[in-house]
Amino acid sequence: MTDWREATLRIGPAIALPVIARSFSRDPGPAFSASGLEESLFANPDNRVPVSRLGRLATEIASLIGRPDLGLLVAKTHGPHSLGLVLTLAEEGPDVRTALLSIARFLKHHNEAAFLSLVETESDAILGYELREPEFEGANIFVVTALGNALHVMRRYCGTAWCPAEVRLSMTKPMDTTPYEAFFGAPVRFESPMDALVFPRRWLDHPVVPAALLAGSQLTPQGAWDFTDHVRHQIATRVGIKPVDARVIAADLGMSRRALDRRLAGCGVTFRKLLDELRFARARRLLMAGPTPLAEISLALGYADPSAFTRAFRKWSGVPPQAWREQHLHLNTPFS
Repeated sequence: MTDWREATLRIGPAIALPVIARSFSRDPGPAFSASGLEESLFANPDNRVPVSRLGRLATEIASLIGRPDLGLLVAKTHGPHSLGLVLTLAEEGPDVRTALLSIARFLKHHNEAAFLSLVETESDAILGYELREPEFEGANIFVVTALGNALHVMRRYCGTAWCPAEVRLSMTKPMDTTPYEAFFGAPVRFESPMDALVFPRRWLDHPVVPAALLAGSQLTPQGAWDFTDHVRHQIATRVGIKPVDARVIAADLGMSRRALDRRLAGCGVTFRKLLDELRFARARRLLMAGPTPLAEISLALGYADPSAFTRAFRKWSGVPPQAWREQHLHLNTPFS
């Protein structure tokens, strides 16, 4: 698993950051200096930079212009085109479901620090954005930008009037929620156990028409989704929603439980390790993002008993969840 300190992100949508600062008549120079990044990198959206430094830059610019909703401004400025090749590959279609799963599959070539999950219930689809390792400044800005881009992607496929039924954000509820509701055109539920767009499941069957015919399979990134990513995605679509059963996941991947264990062992991990990594990352995100009660976090991680979550978290981190939250309050500021 990539350490978040080493994970990188295509500059992509972040290329808008200095533009946004100057549109507010602010010099982004000090923000770049504080982040340790050179503005010259932002001339090419395919340049890659460390997630932690880009998060620091975003936090500095949000503070500079006095806009905690900077993530919305970034999404407004550049939209889904910032995904580059990932978006192009998704438009092979033939329907929204396939396109979204393709974006989830190839997203690590755009952003090593996060992944998408698509969950289907009887009536709804839940498109979630999950940070692999959430302890960095600017995490909330990244999440809001990602869901803003997801909105643009859905409108690209389903029409410009498309809106989700609900938006869920784990961040603390801001004093003014109007910009968020106006941007998404839907109710926004803050301090939620997840970060996601929720919409009627029927939209997944909507046809996707490619913007252009692809030249050939050589466009597909090599090793676009390794085996552990397949298993992580299967786990992410179940945690907090339905039981995470390794036998069921193995069957969904077309193999036996024993074969699944052997394949993971060859990757140097176990099923339990992947499950614990995802739960631990999600727990830290929820603990930092807002005042979500521990009982709700427990349920979001698939624990019926909060005490079981507390024991697990203490094992992972060495301290109880509430103590960990208090130690990391400095990352949960209006501009983080």
